[in-house]
Formats: sequence, C-alpha cells, structure tokens
Amino acid sequence: DEGMINFLLGNDFWQTYLLSLYKGFNLNYEDLLPERPLDLCLEVFGSIMILLMKSYCIGSFFKYHQKRELEVQRFAKLMRSVNQYLDLYEVPPSLRKTVMNHFRFQQANHNKIKTLEVIAQ
Repeated sequence: DEGMINFLLGNDFWQTYLLSLYKGFNLNYEDLLPERPLDLCLEVFGSIMILLMKSYCIGSFFKYHQKRELEVQRFAKLMRSVNQYLDLYEVPPSLRKTVMNHFRFQQANHNKIKTLEVIAQ
C-alpha cells in the first residue's frame, strides 16, 4: 500500500484521530492519503482553516443581508409616516408626489454616500 499510513486502532490514539479528521474533511478521496503524519496534520489544519474562511464569508453575507433588510424596513416605515402626515393635512396630489419623491431621493443618496464611505476606507 504505497502512500498509505499504517495506523492500527488503539496503537496511537492521536494518529487515529487525525486520520479520521482527514477522511472526514477530505471528501472521501481514498487514494489520496498523506504519506507522513506531519502531512496529515497540515492537511487537517488546512481543511479547518478553509472551513473557517467559508463560514466567515457566509456569516458576513447574512449579516449584510439582515442589515440591508432592516434599512428597507425603516424606510418603508418612514414612507408610511410621511403618507399619513400628508393625508392628515390633505396635501394636494402634485405636492404629495413631490414630497414622496424627495424622501426617495434622499434615501437613494444616503445609500450612495454610505457606499462611497466604505470604498474610501
């Protein structure tokens, strides 16, 4: 068995443990076992680091998405409040449209400014 590490169960607990981690992380590529225990440790460590980076990226995406959703909800609430105010004071339709468009314009510019601040950093 070339390229295989001869691990005997119960012979060395840590070698068996690392081999099981390697097989778990390595998508069951049976013919690609490391030749030395150091290679095995490095491959398990590399697999764990890749998993950490992937989970960080996925977590960052969902955090951004949740934050964006909160901003959309706040804007919708603001627009409902503006609409109620305009209804209360019976603002004419032409002025109502202008006021609503003003708030939409302000929201769009606010998002552009935030994007530019992030890019500038």
